[in-house]
Amino acid sequence: MPFKEKSHKSTIHECAKPNAHDDLPRDDQACTYSKQASPNPNQRVIKQKHRRWRQRIMTQVANARMLDLPMTQALTINWEQICGIKDLCKSLQSGFLRRLQRLSKRLRFELAYVWVMASGTKVGFHAHMMLYWPQRFIRNLMRELHRLTQDPSAIHIQVIREDYYWGQYLADHIIKHSHYSWSRNFGYSRNLLI
Repeated sequence: MPFKEKSHKSTIHECAKPNAHDDLPRDDQACTYSKQASPNPNQRVIKQKHRRWRQRIMTQVANARMLDLPMTQALTINWEQICGIKDLCKSLQSGFLRRLQRLSKRLRFELAYVWVMASGTKVGFHAHMMLYWPQRFIRNLMRELHRLTQDPSAIHIQVIREDYYWGQYLADHIIKHSHYSWSRNFGYSRNLLI
């Protein structure tokens, strides 16, 4: 079957808006202006969601600063590597946070945290956390982490130098794994609710 060229009428919607001195394209001519890509509605929704998450997380970071509980430690836990079963991982996360609360009371300081959970294609079900944990008690935190697993590749901890940067990272993380997350994937300690 021979190739047939489709005849199509150019419309102003397919063309970039012309300058004042340009002639508008006629129906019998092909549009010579470059086409503008209309924004993908899914991209717009993702950007709006990202702004909302960023605002919520930044609010919690600002509340932590106001309460003199600045985020000092960044913690990444690969729950799927530790336990393997996603439903069990969710209960382990909440149990781990309760243990940290009890430990902080025993050490006589107030714990504050913000967490994000997601299920990625490569790393599976994992969590990123920012928490206020004084440096003088870091050994106690490390012992609590070793109770979870002896595998050093499953947990990563580092000192936070800029908490607003890490807040932005957590917001980006939610959007990055938005297609693979189905349940609640954001939380913070009650004392940050002002």
